[in-house]
Amino acid sequence: NSRKIVFAKGGTALNDAVRLWVLLGHTDNCQTRSSRDPCDSNKYVELYLTVQNVKSGFCTVEADMSNATFEFVGSLGEVYSHKVVTEGNKKPKILSHNCRHCHNFLADAEEPDLDILTSSLVLQPFEFVVLSVHFPVAPDMTFETDLLARALTVSVPVKPSTRWRPAEHNALRESSNINNACELARSYFLPEKTIWNYYMELPGNCVIL
Repeated sequence: NSRKIVFAKGGTALNDAVRLWVLLGHTDNCQTRSSRDPCDSNKYVELYLTVQNVKSGFCTVEADMSNATFEFVGSLGEVYSHKVVTEGNKKPKILSHNCRHCHNFLADAEEPDLDILTSSLVLQPFEFVVLSVHFPVAPDMTFETDLLARALTVSVPVKPSTRWRPAEHNALRESSNINNACELARSYFLPEKTIWNYYMELPGNCVIL
């Protein structure tokens, strides 16, 4: 499916216990998104972030999606790092998961506060979560291809969970020399020449998948 392309991957952390994949939330005209707020002239991109604890019986980890960052190159070659939008209708939304923490949180709360949940997503072995997140982008990024050609990385802070059983804590500490330290799971975007394998530029300043 051309709308389910992993544009950034390679994100690992905590001794390869955590993996991060990044997909793009495409628009029908393949352009970046504008705000519905007349007072907001910024452009945005919607990304789908998949975070998974890939270790079997190894540890429980926490992912702080509310502090995810998107790094890209500006028009003059400067590098920008923007944090995820955490307010309004563009704040993180859970699209899919097999996470017990997410299930219990969403089921127990009459009006679940996703700000609290996404700042401390707890993933046990093999659990994953897929979130829709938005980042502000440069004003000259009109098309998705403009953005992808200059996109560098997406990073998510992760750390060993304080909710471990003692045996889990000792196993991770001894094998990775991590003492409850926070790391960044960082995924790198595909090169521009690969991106154009998925898009086509048409006459009239149009781009399609």
